[in-house]
Amino acid sequence: MLALPSVAAAANGGPDAWGYTWADTNDPSGPPGTYYYAPGSPLGLGDDDSQVVALGFSFEFYGITYTDVRVHSNGAITFGTGGSTLSFINQCPLSNYGNDIAAPFWDDLDPSATNSLGVYAGTGTDPGGNLVFIAEWYYIENFAGTGDVTLEVQLHDVDDHIEFVYLDTDLGSSTYTNGASASVGIYGGALLSPSCNSSSLLTDGYGIGFYPPPPVTDADGDGWDASTDCDDGNPSINPGMAEACDSIDNDCDGSIDEGYDNDGDGWTTCAGDCLDNNASINPGASEACDGLDQDCDGSVDEGFDGDGDGWTTCGGDCVDNNAGISPGATEVCDGIDQDCDGNVDEGFDGDGDGWTTCAGDCNDTNAAINPGAPEICDSADNDCDGNADEGFDADGDGYEACDGDCDDSDAGVFPGAVEICDFVDNDCDLVVDEGFDLDGDGFLTCDGDCDDGDIFIYPGAPEICDGADSDCDGINADLIDGDGDGWLACDDPADCDDADASINPAATDIPGDGIDQDCDGEDPLPPGDDDDVSDDDDVSDDDDATDDDDDGPDDDDDDDATDDDDVSDDDDSDSVGDDDDSADDAWWDDDEGVQGTDADAATSRSTTFGCACNASTASASPVVGGLALLILGLVRRRD
Repeated sequence: MLALPSVAAAANGGPDAWGYTWADTNDPSGPPGTYYYAPGSPLGLGDDDSQVVALGFSFEFYGITYTDVRVHSNGAITFGTGGSTLSFINQCPLSNYGNDIAAPFWDDLDPSATNSLGVYAGTGTDPGGNLVFIAEWYYIENFAGTGDVTLEVQLHDVDDHIEFVYLDTDLGSSTYTNGASASVGIYGGALLSPSCNSSSLLTDGYGIGFYPPPPVTDADGDGWDASTDCDDGNPSINPGMAEACDSIDNDCDGSIDEGYDNDGDGWTTCAGDCLDNNASINPGASEACDGLDQDCDGSVDEGFDGDGDGWTTCGGDCVDNNAGISPGATEVCDGIDQDCDGNVDEGFDGDGDGWTTCAGDCNDTNAAINPGAPEICDSADNDCDGNADEGFDADGDGYEACDGDCDDSDAGVFPGAVEICDFVDNDCDLVVDEGFDLDGDGFLTCDGDCDDGDIFIYPGAPEICDGADSDCDGINADLIDGDGDGWLACDDPADCDDADASINPAATDIPGDGIDQDCDGEDPLPPGDDDDVSDDDDVSDDDDATDDDDDGPDDDDDDDATDDDDVSDDDDSDSVGDDDDSADDAWWDDDEGVQGTDADAATSRSTTFGCACNASTASASPVVGGLALLILGLVRRRD
């Protein structure tokens, strides 16, 4: 076979419905355009004639395997043995023919013409040793007699592809030259026609290759051949698979992980999008301090932890320049919110008053005691300022009412003060002026007791003749002459009425006037009446000057029946001497031991009261008189 170079315009096309494509000699994917002379002798075809020729190998065309072809005189071959007639009138498109056909130059050619050199067909080998079937129209004239063409069809066993190679297409007429009257292409259930009656395509030295789809193989056994299975080595990848998010085109549609980018940010979860419903979060995003992992690197807010404690401000770190303060820190009692929960020293307020010991609560078991509490007077430091009851010592004596100061308006009154006699409880022991009633008379010196060593001297005491101011009125009654008569009530003898100057021991007593002018203790009877002061003589008393009572010895009292002297009249019939006065008169005894003699009471007083007497004198002794008065005064006090 002779190989000749070819030159033609570059073009390509397809695939058709079956998957065949075509490319010409000037296309990088096209055939080399090598012309091979068919072996053997001319087939001897006449005008509109054909002949079946064996290929010598099996050739697959549009899914059907053939071992024979029919070579037609009119510039085409058909596959198999049928269709012996191929009309010289070309069909555009080729599908109108109805059989499997490869037509390099379907036109009205005449191999029987005088100048036609013949139609050849046979099988040879290419330079690589691969079988090639060639049907060659060698210098075959056009039926119109305008010239001839030389061209061929090559069927390559190695990959079942077809080549048309044109050595001479100049028929000497614009109507036929370069395929102006020819149909060019293949048909076998689908149509691939590079040219149909076009004068611009077929030129001398031109070639066209027709390539079937890749061989149908299913290396991974998933039921999909390699022509459609985009990974025939992986049974989980083929057009029938559902797309999974794994960065692989599982369904062989040319898209990867389609349907797995929910937020449309160009990142799927399998490509690292850690939050596929937020377009601002993906591996390509910039990290922001918001508690989110924007860049999906597994770290949150990296670069935003100023103190390196693992917490950012947006993550809750309330002090990002102190590693000891963060939401994960343990709260301690120091007035700082260590755990950033908004509470300070929680868990360290024992009494629940809102104050902790570290915040100044000096008694965390008592809610009424804390730095914010008002100070009250209770001997406690309520406001925890180190002072108890400040502001409650009105008199400045160092004691408050709650300390026991019973009068906080008087600086001299407080617990422990020295008690003085002033009617005040100075030492606040609930006792007033204790220790200031030495004589126990119930009166103090500050009460006016002018002698607190004498129980009988006190304000209101009865005044007695004792040489003292018994009633403490500032007046010693013993030294006062109330009526100016020269006699005192405490004299001996005493002025028995110091308000009447006519009554005193030196006054003359007027008998029978009911007044003791001379203070001798009695009012003398008128002359002739010897009844004593106890005698209750009344108007019916018939004692008179003629009364025969006398002083004679053994003289009985002859008061008669008309004498109404009562039982107090102690006249008796003593034969020794008549005792005419009251037997129980304490003042004197008028019996002088002389029978029948009744002594006058007034003449005997000085011998029985306030004096020291003997048988020869009646003068008073001042010493004895004073002793008698003292004894009398003591008797009165005890009463």
